[in-house]
Amino acid sequence: MLKRILFTVFILYFALPKVIAAVDIVYPEKSNLTINSNETFFTGNVDDSQPVTINKIPVKLYENKYFIHMVPLEYGENKIVIKSGADEKIYKIYRKKSSEIQPQVQTQTQNMKKDIIPNIIYSAKTNNNRSTLREKPSAYANRIIELKEGVILNLDSIQNDYYHLAIKGNDYWIHKSNLDDIKEVNDVNYAHLKKHKHYEDEHYCYDKFYLSHVVPYSLLQENNQIKLTIYNVSNGNTSLNTYEYTVTPQKILGYDCIVYNNSIILRYAKIPKIKDKMLPLKGINIFVDAGHGGIEKGTISPERIFEKEMTLDIANTLIKVLKAGGANVSYSRLDDTQVDLYKRVDLAQENDALISVSIHVNSLPYGKNPYVKHGTEVHYYNENAKNLAQIVHNNLANDLNLKPNGIHKSSFALTRNTNPVSILVETAYMQNPDEYRFLKNPVNRRNIAKSIKNSLEEYILSVSECN
Repeated sequence: MLKRILFTVFILYFALPKVIAAVDIVYPEKSNLTINSNETFFTGNVDDSQPVTINKIPVKLYENKYFIHMVPLEYGENKIVIKSGADEKIYKIYRKKSSEIQPQVQTQTQNMKKDIIPNIIYSAKTNNNRSTLREKPSAYANRIIELKEGVILNLDSIQNDYYHLAIKGNDYWIHKSNLDDIKEVNDVNYAHLKKHKHYEDEHYCYDKFYLSHVVPYSLLQENNQIKLTIYNVSNGNTSLNTYEYTVTPQKILGYDCIVYNNSIILRYAKIPKIKDKMLPLKGINIFVDAGHGGIEKGTISPERIFEKEMTLDIANTLIKVLKAGGANVSYSRLDDTQVDLYKRVDLAQENDALISVSIHVNSLPYGKNPYVKHGTEVHYYNENAKNLAQIVHNNLANDLNLKPNGIHKSSFALTRNTNPVSILVETAYMQNPDEYRFLKNPVNRRNIAKSIKNSLEEYILSVSECN
């Protein structure tokens, strides 16, 4: 009997697969990649107490056995061996030599196919509410404005699927996918500017321009003024080409253009009237966006916790504290659901938000050092959001003792809105071990939300009237 038991144990020991220390490499996601950097980082975790080495160098394990480790790279192919106990994983990373690095694409337009049509004018109509005018015929060129649907354009040339607008003195381009009803016409079709009407309601001032048909326009904030320019217009007798209208509000908050029937309406927010300095957000419409969600997971931590989970928790807390402060709060999501990027933009506008705040946690590309590049930063795009971005950034850095990475002008879908005042907050970096540990703590996530709420109160008090 004893021999039979020993024989069975012998068979099980040598025949069954061994349980080994499993190393879970979270980043890089691929075992073969090419980068242009003298170093890159590896993040991941191990499921037991076995030490981890990368190319025989001991790796520091943080609590819960996760690691964030920098690896130097030589030119050519680098073999990276990660070991923990009997588990071994091999990565191959190719570092390009300087002679292999292609120069940046020259100004994005030099090599484009050109198809200039001289002495021919076309007419077309915009087919969506995000028909983007750009400075050059390229998706990388600066944006002028997103025209609404139904704007009638005159075009005089085409380059690489971008049409050039027939506007004297301006170089504006629009992609053909934004246009319908393209047809040849005899000449530029000027719109008759019939009249102008100013009116107001509780929250906005409006300047309405009645036209024979809607033509291109642009909006520009210059210091304390908002300038609306309408192109290809006439006064009935004379072709004005452009018509400029400037307003000087007490404070520039949200502003935009509305196209309604054959009218262009400049709308700009009045400064809020605060009845109680202790509750400055009372009655203020605020939109809160929890970044990512659903299949859009965002960046990932060494323990495979996704950005979408962090942002949702911070955003839900922010919603609660804003409501407690009397604000009217709308939001993109309250759970792990998929929300289209531009649906988030639409929700902020549909709910008449004065302020829009999008919550994110930051990530790093290959070749950056998470021990060097970390901290909190706030992104804005339009000048009317710069002050809000600065207040939120300063308070997050000071309140939570985070490295200040500054404010950045960034063309994101959630920052390009001129109405509402729109910012995107990158609270901290998931790949920095100290900041990841900070983000993991629910108390710190609540404090992020409270700091943002206090910042919004500070901002509103700075731009409002108190009764």
